Amino acid sequence: MSLERQRSSDPPDADDARDTLLAIGGRIRELRKGRNMTLQALAEESGLSSSMLSLVERGLAAPSIGSLILLKEALGTEISEFFAATRSEEDVVVRSEDAIQVVVRDEVVHRILRRDTTAGICISISEYAPGRTSPVTGDGTPGTIHGLMLEGALKVEVEGKTYAIGAGDLISYRAEKLRRTINEGSEPARTIWFKIEQR
Repeated sequence: MSLERQRSSDPPDADDARDTLLAIGGRIRELRKGRNMTLQALAEESGLSSSMLSLVERGLAAPSIGSLILLKEALGTEISEFFAATRSEEDVVVRSEDAIQVVVRDEVVHRILRRDTTAGICISISEYAPGRTSPVTGDGTPGTIHGLMLEGALKVEVEGKTYAIGAGDLISYRAEKLRRTINEGSEPARTIWFKIEQR
């Protein structure tokens, strides 16, 4: 069977799934090389096999959420960075349904709207479930993060210091700092985040 004929029999979402795996793998490879890490070094740091990582980076294997958490820790980044989409400058409008959605432990839903590698900016909207605390994170890539509270209220803990923010408030901090987000309310909270990488 020819490749073209085989593709025509694939489910409608097969091409999207392939593209997503290629994008995730490429982003993991980009982050690894940006930290001057070999594939073997990343394998040792994450506890994952180098052969599996090679398949993931080439888009030939789908990493589990557990594997992504291990890679996040090994690379000093956030899981959302693995799904950050690079869009063409010609994409003037990014539709809501086209945003890449990432769910972390049923506590946080990140929707990546745009990642512009040229400008070094990533824009996302995050929704935090009530009564939940996000995992502690910190970036390996220097930069600044700005968060604008859209709905609800949050407590953002940055390097052990806690800041309370409500709708309309803006919080800013260095991307390298360890932080976590806490929603103590009974309603979901929504924030739009702008990460600006240091050029």
